[in-house]
Amino acid sequence: MTNVDKSSLSSILEPNSVAVVGASTTPLKIGNVIVWNLVNGFEGGIFPVNPRAKGEKIYGCEVYSTVSEIPGEVDLACLVVPRELVPEALEDCGDKGVKGAMVAAAGFSDSGEEGKRLEEEVLRIARKYNIRIIGPNSQGILNMRKKLDTAFAPHKDIIPGGVAIVSQTGTFIACAKYYSELVGGVSHIIDLANMCDVDFSDTLEFLGSDPDTKVVALHIEGVHDGKRFMRVASEVSRKKPVIILKSGTSEKGSKAIQAHTGALAGRNEINDAAFKQAGLIQARDIDEWTDISKGFNVLPPLNENRVGILTFTGGLGALLVDACEEFGLELAELSPETVDKIREISASWLRVQNPVDMFTACQNLGIIQAYNLILDSTVKDESVDCLVLIIPHFTDTIEPHDALNNIKTDKPIVVIGTTAALDNAVMEWTKSAQNLEKRGIAVYPTPRRAARILSALYNYYRKMNRQIN
Repeated sequence: MTNVDKSSLSSILEPNSVAVVGASTTPLKIGNVIVWNLVNGFEGGIFPVNPRAKGEKIYGCEVYSTVSEIPGEVDLACLVVPRELVPEALEDCGDKGVKGAMVAAAGFSDSGEEGKRLEEEVLRIARKYNIRIIGPNSQGILNMRKKLDTAFAPHKDIIPGGVAIVSQTGTFIACAKYYSELVGGVSHIIDLANMCDVDFSDTLEFLGSDPDTKVVALHIEGVHDGKRFMRVASEVSRKKPVIILKSGTSEKGSKAIQAHTGALAGRNEINDAAFKQAGLIQARDIDEWTDISKGFNVLPPLNENRVGILTFTGGLGALLVDACEEFGLELAELSPETVDKIREISASWLRVQNPVDMFTACQNLGIIQAYNLILDSTVKDESVDCLVLIIPHFTDTIEPHDALNNIKTDKPIVVIGTTAALDNAVMEWTKSAQNLEKRGIAVYPTPRRAARILSALYNYYRKMNRQIN
């Protein structure tokens, strides 16, 4: 049996050519959607395979009866066939010299003895030909730089960025546009599913050295080789943040995972200790997971923890002060120079302190001029390490990014945005948030979520600085 090269996943994650085995001429069938996604982005070779449709074309791509018939090399084969046909399809891939396969079919180790037998047969064939496998039960792979998209759902307008999402569920790649917005842009989304071969350790090794990936976000149901995962995760977390969302922390959740992927979830307290030892950042829920991932993706490093707060509403400012204290952040004591500059443009009766109430300055000068002057003063204040702005949803004529156009700083800036609960207002705020995040300003909906990410940034970079020094 040939040894599998555990260090290289390039044939799967950055292929130059893709065969879709089980491609379909019927719109919206899985084998059709994958070809559609590839045709609408991927610049390499695209080869639909289906013996019943040989000679036809799917979105302009000629259909072949077998992988062996395809002219030239094939790096990745997407096997979109019933589970009983996967071994035969994999043999065909092996004869062609294909080195990577994504198996979409379900019903393997998660479904009983026959499924386990089939999975063992698939692994035997894969090792015979030195083929790496993602799956079974995988819903796809996304690589934004290669414009590779093998998902089951048709995609448009996915935001590119620095977060690589790796999971054992197809949720994140099925909703790729939505999650790319939540994290400020993605480099990869990978559904490992049952992990009969390629696992979290493999993908972490790959992404740890990937120049397009700034942050790795892992949604973990179970880990096969805990010792190897710990070693790889420890190495990668020294180079870039790794954010963990662990499911199956309850007894019933653990049983649900076994039914889903056939994996054992492991004891929660043991996992928590292991993740912490490896330097991983743990999230309690999916909101925190995407929030923290976006923060590391969008914001510059935070090496000290003094927060400056600019607010349009005093109540939310007080809530942010509470959240800062909860997460170990300090309120910055503004310099006398900063206080004087803000006092000059505010109401005479206003007591200028941190948090800074910007309302009267905006009344005096208008929103944009007041924001620019106050921001300029506070970001230049050496006692302020990071800045949080609490601002409302503006009118159609003044968007939040308009009021922040002239700010240039290497300090993290976070905006807490409030908006009306109306579809058009939410859409407008989303566009404003994306414009800000392109400029390195992260947007969150609540004070506590903003404080949580600043705390995560500070704790991670403080630890990195200690290791360097």
